[in-house]
Amino acid sequence: MNRTRRASLAAVVSVVTLAFGAMLSHAATAETDDYYIVNGVASTGGTQVTGTSSKTVFSVPPTGGIVVTCTHSAAGGKPPAKAAGLAAFPISPLPVFNDGKTSTGTIKPCTDNLGGTETTTTNNLNGKWTIREIDASETEPGTEPNSGDRLVVIVPKAGAVVKTSEGCTITVAPSAAFAVTGVYTDGVNGVYHFTVSVSNLPIHVSGGAACPTAATLSSFKGVYAFTPAVRDGS
Repeated sequence: MNRTRRASLAAVVSVVTLAFGAMLSHAATAETDDYYIVNGVASTGGTQVTGTSSKTVFSVPPTGGIVVTCTHSAAGGKPPAKAAGLAAFPISPLPVFNDGKTSTGTIKPCTDNLGGTETTTTNNLNGKWTIREIDASETEPGTEPNSGDRLVVIVPKAGAVVKTSEGCTITVAPSAAFAVTGVYTDGVNGVYHFTVSVSNLPIHVSGGAACPTAATLSSFKGVYAFTPAVRDGS
């Protein structure tokens, strides 16, 4: 290859590299421009948001194993201020799973397919429960709200423990933190729903002969509505 051709090729490569680098820089900068909007205004970091679900289903295989249904689940948190962008933030209060309260205020446990009941406790002993939004668009700024946004919940190691009336103990994420990702309709058609449907939630089961101790994975389904409304903006 002669010197002139090498110089021309080097120039082309240089231009392409600079252009590609500029594209990446623009995308990275644009993504950091996203931030949480709570109840129609940019988040200041001080507004409590609550997500609630009227039905969650937690299933431990094999078929005929334990299927736990709860009619009340809730969790909360305060999206960070605008300057933090779409950063993850702590879930507080931690998620609860039950069947609501009796007329005297007693919390009712969830029920299962075997005629038993379940009590779930959550904790931050090995790390924090957190949540964050991921915008579907890679080329912000764009029109908001848009479809395809997601929420990611980090369940810390052993962050939830389910105890059944059959004598089973089910520990969720027993070895390491686990990310639960679901679609979030943040204002599309006026809806603010987080849909969770995972089938690879790690578990460890201990207990007697009635317990599915061989199970290492479980599934969880639920749809959470957020109040006040939360979405991303840019």
